[in-house]
Parts: sequence; structure tokens; C-alpha cells
Amino acid sequence: ADAPRLAAWLAGQPGDPRQQLSIVAHYQTESGSAGQQAALAEASVLLADAGAAGRLARLVVEPGADGVVASLAYDHSAPSMARGLQSSESNPPAKDTSR
Repeated sequence: ADAPRLAAWLAGQPGDPRQQLSIVAHYQTESGSAGQQAALAEASVLLADAGAAGRLARLVVEPGADGVVASLAYDHSAPSMARGLQSSESNPPAKDTSR
């Protein structure tokens, strides 16, 4: 309740293509589909705020304690980052040196 609007918070954060904005909405399983829909609606407000700030976001809706959280983390790789390490062609199989 005391948190700033997401768009205002994001405006104060440095822009870095490695950052991933995640919005995670939780709902109690006892509330069933209605709880899930309510969590999604609440998360959609934050998603719109993120869009207004020019940010794309990952959206997760899952069972848990009620509430919605937004976080920025360095867990999104830039398009050209570490691609050579992920390619099977550039990484031959490890040599067995145990013998």
C-alpha cells in the first residue's frame, strides 16, 4: 500500500537490456478460479504501468499468499550475449580424463 506506482518506480531505475521485469501475482487456492482471476486483474494493472514506462514484463500468476510483487533482476540476457557458449557446435563434448 505504501509502495510507489510501478511506472514511477521504474522511471527511477537505470535502463539495462539485461534486466528482466517480473510481475508475480499470488492467489490462495481455496479461492479457486475467482481468486486466480482477481490476481490476474491486479497484475494487469501493474503490467499496464510497466508498458506506460516502456518496459516489457514477465507475468506469473501462481498459488501462494495473496499479493502482487514486481521485481527487476539481471536474469535476462541481451540478444547476443553468451550465444557462443550455448551453441553445441562451438562446444565439443568434454574429454574423459579419469582413466
